[in-house]
Amino acid sequence: MALTSARQILNKKILGGSDVQELEVKVAALSASVLSIGEKIENVTEYSTTERVVGKWVDGSDIYEKTYNFGSLPDTNTKIIQHGITDLNKIIELSGYCYGIPSGFDREFYYPLPLVSVSSPISLFATEDDIQIQTASDRTSLSAYVTIKYTKNAASTTKRTTKRNKERK
Repeated sequence: MALTSARQILNKKILGGSDVQELEVKVAALSASVLSIGEKIENVTEYSTTERVVGKWVDGSDIYEKTYNFGSLPDTNTKIIQHGITDLNKIIELSGYCYGIPSGFDREFYYPLPLVSVSSPISLFATEDDIQIQTASDRTSLSAYVTIKYTKNAASTTKRTTKRNKERK
């Protein structure tokens, strides 16, 4: 009988009054956290031609990422595109790939950028203003995408954080 009474008391306490409301609030908060984590995981595998934050650098600053469509590569020359990044601080990663049907082949190939090759390398560079691809031979049959990861100067990061905090309110 004492066991039954204890269960009834527990059931009343758990199923009635403010405890249930507190539990509902905690479940809602947990659900929101799970959705937020899911969005962050989704962003990790997504490439975009618009600037977005993808992580934190070793000094705690935001890491931004942007992907560029270079189009067709040059014939023994350098192709330069302006990246348009404002308040650039550090370029921390620069990579890409090119693809197409090279001269003399009948199928499509995919190459990493930069491409290390004794006979016809493809170099990949970036400056504070632009991204450059340099070819040592005719690579006009290939097209390329380049992704850059970078940090911004503190003034720019402060503006972004302030805007983000205002949007949350």
